[in-house]
Amino acid sequence: MDLFTEVYEKTRGLLQTPQLHADWADIEAALKGLVQPGGPSVSKAAALDNLRKRLREAGKKGSVASVAEASEICRASVTTKPGFQDRAALIKQMKHFYLTMKKGNQSIWVVDQPQSYGEWDYALFNGKPAVDLPPLLLA
Repeated sequence: MDLFTEVYEKTRGLLQTPQLHADWADIEAALKGLVQPGGPSVSKAAALDNLRKRLREAGKKGSVASVAEASEICRASVTTKPGFQDRAALIKQMKHFYLTMKKGNQSIWVVDQPQSYGEWDYALFNGKPAVDLPPLLLA
């Protein structure tokens, strides 16, 4: 994956059918509303805030917030089922996706993923065993 367009389309594809843990159904449905064929829906941008809030709340349950958030992403991505790498990448990617400005019919969206990744989340997580995900998710 070289372009965000490819990442966006992969995200759209994953959101077509429920895949995350059942208690993430509300977040998943909201993300599906956000990620539309013609681009992200400004009216659904709150889905990203809700996702980040859910992860922050999970972070408060652990002694180290980033470790607890990584653990929650792994749990939500159901690491016991095939394809968990893509589900974890979806959550991590959306965590770093922001609506920064809306003016008239124009909106500016920013992806602010960790610089240390060097590639898109889907490519980085691809093929990794479940035990290798938490350290990657700490960034």
